[in-house]
Amino acid sequence: MALKEYELQTIYQAIRSQNKDTPIQVFGSHTHIRNFVKYDSKAAGLQSGRYLETIGWASINGVKNNSQFGAADEVSFHRRYIDNNILGYRYHTGLSASEFPTEHGKNTTSFIAKARESLNLDHKYGCVPRDLYYTYSSYPKNDSITTWTLDELLPGIVKTKLQRAKTPTFLMLKSVVMRSDLLKGPFTRDSAFIFVPYEQNLAFIRNVPYKAAMEISKRGSWDLKIFDEKPLNRTTNKNNQLQSRELGTDSVHRNSQLFEKQKSLIASKPLTLVRGYTTNDDGGSDGDDTLHSPLGRFAFPPPILSSVVGLPSKGEPEYVDLFFNKPLTSMMLILLNNMGLKFDTSNVKDHSDELIRDIISQWVKENWAGEC
Repeated sequence: MALKEYELQTIYQAIRSQNKDTPIQVFGSHTHIRNFVKYDSKAAGLQSGRYLETIGWASINGVKNNSQFGAADEVSFHRRYIDNNILGYRYHTGLSASEFPTEHGKNTTSFIAKARESLNLDHKYGCVPRDLYYTYSSYPKNDSITTWTLDELLPGIVKTKLQRAKTPTFLMLKSVVMRSDLLKGPFTRDSAFIFVPYEQNLAFIRNVPYKAAMEISKRGSWDLKIFDEKPLNRTTNKNNQLQSRELGTDSVHRNSQLFEKQKSLIASKPLTLVRGYTTNDDGGSDGDDTLHSPLGRFAFPPPILSSVVGLPSKGEPEYVDLFFNKPLTSMMLILLNNMGLKFDTSNVKDHSDELIRDIISQWVKENWAGEC
């Protein structure tokens, strides 16, 4: 939950209304950023990155002991964003490379290695030929996940797995089904789970008017509100409301302005550092434990990534097959019916039990083969 969203604001205000001087430390989550917020002189909030890439450290000076519940006149909050790696751990513990490992730690490492082996996580499907960035590059740049998805991945999947003979076919994916960069080097089973962590398969609707599919594709390329579409008659039941909430705009998009605060601390110096967070928040620009070169401007992929294959050389087809990741079913039906069409769940079929993750892995195997 973002630190400035109304839920946390409501909780903070309720506590403060009853305890005017009590120090409050809030911990936010889910929005995938480093951020520190000052609510008042004795209340602050901390968020610490995403996917355990950051260890957040928070401390408060000026809190009274238990026998004197409350706070001193002056309370100060401090935060540190520590990169989650062994170098940072050794620095803060003051231990050398030989001193840092413990028997318990080495046993845990051995257990993880055996688990990875049993799960075959190092199995290699292929080799990523170049770095591809999810948010640090944008279409039509060659290092953008969006460019690769639209120009190579989706058309390839349609041609090899989905298209019926002589039938134009759309494939639409909610972009957040993919969750990470792809860096040059081996694409393994482990990489596949990191890149697509969700257990989703594809569904489809046959004989969708081409103009309707094209309208969804165009709108999905820019309109985040497409996930919150409601039936025009406004008659929704409880299940529809739950589905709409599940498909709601991802918090990472709602907080894009906060991402923009991850700016360079050393813009005037040569970029000789590793790329990473350079955070500027309510506490200033000294929160990052390790100096990095800037990540660059965040450019979010379109809400829906889509590709159509098999269009005639002249004119437009009347109908197409429309494929999409299954959690978009409710949204697709609402959008189509709001155009005056008559589709319901009986028109929606599962393509197969094959997960999107496995479909992408197969594409990698067929298109990125070779040694890294």
